Amino acid sequence: MEVLERYLYEVGRRLPVKQREDIVKELRSLLGDALDARTQGREATEADVDAVLREFGSPAEVASRYAGERYLIGPRMFDLYWLVLRIVVLCMAGGLLIALAVELATDTSTIDGALRRLLEFVPNLLTAAFTAFGYVTAIFFLVERASARKELRMPLETKEWNPKDLPRIPVRVDRVGPVGPIVAILFTLFGMWLFNLHPELVAFVFTLNEGTAHLQWIPLLSTVGLAAYLPLWNIGWVATLILQSFLLAKGRWQFGTRIAHAALQFFSIGVFGYMMAGPSILDPNAFVSEPVLEVLNTVFGMQFRWIFAVLIVVTFIDAVKSIVLAVKGRVPQA
Repeated sequence: MEVLERYLYEVGRRLPVKQREDIVKELRSLLGDALDARTQGREATEADVDAVLREFGSPAEVASRYAGERYLIGPRMFDLYWLVLRIVVLCMAGGLLIALAVELATDTSTIDGALRRLLEFVPNLLTAAFTAFGYVTAIFFLVERASARKELRMPLETKEWNPKDLPRIPVRVDRVGPVGPIVAILFTLFGMWLFNLHPELVAFVFTLNEGTAHLQWIPLLSTVGLAAYLPLWNIGWVATLILQSFLLAKGRWQFGTRIAHAALQFFSIGVFGYMMAGPSILDPNAFVSEPVLEVLNTVFGMQFRWIFAVLIVVTFIDAVKSIVLAVKGRVPQA
């Protein structure tokens, strides 16, 4: 029966990935045996299935029995948590190595200065690793606890679990894997950190003198443009964090989240249009001191106009697609 499949799906999505298939297979067999014992050879009715599922308990309860003791990051999300943590730490280590290489290449001081930077790299790397651990752990902890609190309130503030409250198994187009929201959250946090705290890192690095390792660093962002657009970017980023966190907790698209996504896309279209008509995000005087590179000001400005136009078209198509899928999802399924 469909309700059995919905039950197994809800249990399975709460289990560790490596054990999910075996546990769901075992649970399916146990449910079948329980139904056979109850029906004694007659065809199982909806009431029989309802009674058996009530005896087994809610999906959250069954999953917790198989998963065992709860931890800071539970078994259901630990594999993904460990993967994301390693990726973030490696990326931060790579960024520090690149920054160190740029500092050594652009620094004309003595060997003592270079050695001092090399010695500072280790504590900086440890600090970055602990920072990554803190942020990633906090994100996963909050998402998992928010999901757990929601499950404790279901259904309808009653103590008795009701199989009729099981959500339908999402179709493929509605399913949301954990990787997408996690990546979106991390990139959004990185964008907020970069443009709010260290916009000077958005720079053009080059050398004009052949045979030398000395590099030149030219910040690209316009102070006027950044001041005009950053508040709007922050609004969009915060909304993105909220939406992606909700998708991560639910594991599926719903009518409300699709409409929220479409609204966020239309907001982005407005921001892109404003950036096309408003002050340039690039500093028009960035390459004034380097006549050989001054032509890049015009090239970058023209290219950015076209980029905004393309982004508007792509974002509009995505927003319309989200609305269409939301409306289709509201149509009752036969």
